[in-house]
Amino acid sequence: MKACFSLLLLLTYFSLPAQKVDLDRFHFTAQYRNFPNVQLDKEYVTYNLSFGGSPITKAFMMEDDLDRSINLYGWKKLRRDGHITVKTIFGDFIIKSSTVAERKEDIKDKDGKITGTRTYYSSRIVYNFPTSYMVVDYKGATLANEQIGNGDKTWSSDEYNNYKEAADYYNNNRNVIRGNLCRKDMVQDLATIASRVNFKFGYPPANNLLKLWILNNKKHPEYEATQAQWNSFKAVAARTTYEGVSEEDKKTLLSVVAYFDGLKTKYNGGDKTDKKMRYSCFYNNAMIYTWFLDNFDAAIKEADGLIANDFDSGDGKDLKKDAEKMAEALRKNNVNSLHYAINLDDARGPKQ
Repeated sequence: MKACFSLLLLLTYFSLPAQKVDLDRFHFTAQYRNFPNVQLDKEYVTYNLSFGGSPITKAFMMEDDLDRSINLYGWKKLRRDGHITVKTIFGDFIIKSSTVAERKEDIKDKDGKITGTRTYYSSRIVYNFPTSYMVVDYKGATLANEQIGNGDKTWSSDEYNNYKEAADYYNNNRNVIRGNLCRKDMVQDLATIASRVNFKFGYPPANNLLKLWILNNKKHPEYEATQAQWNSFKAVAARTTYEGVSEEDKKTLLSVVAYFDGLKTKYNGGDKTDKKMRYSCFYNNAMIYTWFLDNFDAAIKEADGLIANDFDSGDGKDLKKDAEKMAEALRKNNVNSLHYAINLDDARGPKQ
């Protein structure tokens, strides 16, 4: 009788359906240091700015504002004689046309019937204000040369109820309008130049919105443990900057990886439910190795495991490409991490 009862319990256990695995995207932001897209001599570590062009145009911005307008990440700014010079040239502010524009609006009664027309007037100018920049090194080589905001631009005033008010507004305020437009366009163009120069030569901080696949079924026996691992990971991700991952945080991340490794062994069946669980483990570990631990070989191994797991294997191919791409970027720039500080305290220009 006892043997029959034990057999019944065993059969009941194996007949229970596998607990459903519900995975949700849990998003996080990974911060890291980006790399320049133009390779220069590694001895080039300093830069300076210069501004040329129309004296009248330059007068619309204070010299201190100009000096603060372009910051090249990973480089030391000097007053003069840097390894490279970023030269900004402001063109002339040219008004090509000045008109008063009209806009007609139908007047309707409460039944929607058109009973008349109302006309509004506004001053409008078409102007051109070209800006360009060059980057040259101290040896005289041109490293970049681009035009910024070279096309025609249009400005319109507020609308007025009669032609004379619109015309008078522009005629009485043309110098103020011109100054405001100059300052606005200069600020925009300088921001564009700063972005492009950093894209080409800088080491700026970058953010990437990413995700882990986390078990989110409260009835699953692994729910509490998985959520705890997510919370540990999330705390590390939030305090990691492009300048480094602390050793303590690396230990925490490795413990998260070890937890997911354990789930791969625990849920090792060939059914879809176990494959889905393992999928999340391979995926999450590959993300952690790539974006926080700089262990791209391990990330590629996780990606290969995801592919072999045969559940959404396309994600494994994408993860592998990302890991290979980042590994190549580090090799190309002769660094060993996506997170590192650049010490420029002792940086000197070529003539110092």
